[in-house]
Amino acid sequence: MNKSIMNQKPSVTMSKLSLISIADLLTMSNGICGILAIISFIKFYPDITLGTGLIFLGLIFDGMDGAAARRFGTKHDFGRHLDSIADSITFCMAPALLALVVFYEPVDGKFIFSVQAFTIPTNILVFLAFIFMISFGIKRLIDFTRHGYKLKTFLGLATPAMGFMVIVIAHILDPHRPENDSIAAVYFSLILIILGSVLMNMQIKYPKIRGKFAAVLAIAIMLSLLSIEFQKWFGVNSSDNIFIYYRIISFFGLGLIIAYVFVSPFILSLSSSKEV
Repeated sequence: MNKSIMNQKPSVTMSKLSLISIADLLTMSNGICGILAIISFIKFYPDITLGTGLIFLGLIFDGMDGAAARRFGTKHDFGRHLDSIADSITFCMAPALLALVVFYEPVDGKFIFSVQAFTIPTNILVFLAFIFMISFGIKRLIDFTRHGYKLKTFLGLATPAMGFMVIVIAHILDPHRPENDSIAAVYFSLILIILGSVLMNMQIKYPKIRGKFAAVLAIAIMLSLLSIEFQKWFGVNSSDNIFIYYRIISFFGLGLIIAYVFVSPFILSLSSSKEV
């Protein structure tokens, strides 16, 4: 009896592995990118370039898994659940940690486990932003898995959009950069992240970004982040004449993503009312 059970185990394992589709592999690759991004933010900060690049790579895998499922099919109905798990890692946890490591102000060399650090108002906002982004993001993904995937528009801010707003804010308004010496920029950044986190669970319709607008937004974000990297590579500082052009490019991408997060629902609402 025991021998027959033991003989069945390999076949059972193989039958389970046969259920894994190309789409599932792409989804898992998205989640792995998120895990590696988290490790990168912890290990290599203040260099956040690698972690950011991994989140971008995760977004590519996230876009490919749906196309792969439609093209090659799937043998189970767990795909959207797996997708939400991967998205929670790559677009909620990783960007939340990025905001934490960039904006948290340690006291006496201690990072998070310091009571004195929480006497600093910005650290309280950082902690709230960290908790809100993870908890509201996961809640939004659970709702999306249940019924949101059937809708023509997003109900609540999508987690990838929220994640990329955090990325752009962290790169452009990083308080450790010499040109960002204003405490107002830190408050502005953290308030935006907290508001965006709340919007993920609001019953507000957001347009799904496709086609030309998606391409323009992606290019703008890439140019914004590259402008920051170019400043590092070429040693450009605020006293150089060309510095203002880098800042304009970087803030253009930030403006577009902020416009999508806080303005696009109103535009969608107006266009829908005109159609009626």
